[in-house]
Amino acid sequence: SMKQNRLDDAVEYVNTSLYSGLVMCAGLLVLVAGMVFKIDSIIAVRPADLADVKLLMIFVGIGFVIATGSSVFGTAAYCRNKVYVNSLINMGGAFIRVIFTVGLMMLFPPVIWLVSLANLMSTIGMASAKFISFKKLMPDIKFKRKFFNGMKLKELLSSGAWNAINQLGSM
Repeated sequence: SMKQNRLDDAVEYVNTSLYSGLVMCAGLLVLVAGMVFKIDSIIAVRPADLADVKLLMIFVGIGFVIATGSSVFGTAAYCRNKVYVNSLINMGGAFIRVIFTVGLMMLFPPVIWLVSLANLMSTIGMASAKFISFKKLMPDIKFKRKFFNGMKLKELLSSGAWNAINQLGSM
């Protein structure tokens, strides 16, 4: 829609994707919470390791939800033919992950959840950077629930573009 100068369509597609993604994230949070509380019923975990495994699952789950919910913001770079912006954000995310992993391992005794905490910090940084880049690259796109369009959602889901939009944000 942006390539064809149909701003109204672009606003509806972005908002439909964003708000549908947020609903999906709410469902994922419920799923993650259930898994965390019942993790010892799902996989065999020694009682001594249960707290560490739960923290690991919490950080991984929250990171997954944030990455999924923010994936729509990565589409701005593609729409504006500035794919390098997402590459720079991904590089920054890798840098944040390394700094946090090394820093946390130096400050605390090494446990598996520290790596997932570093990953979460990286995901938060990348989601923030993608949101900022979206606002700079596509200032005409406003986020308002009134721009959600059920027909656009049906079109996105039926054409497979829904998955493509989510995958664009993670490239």
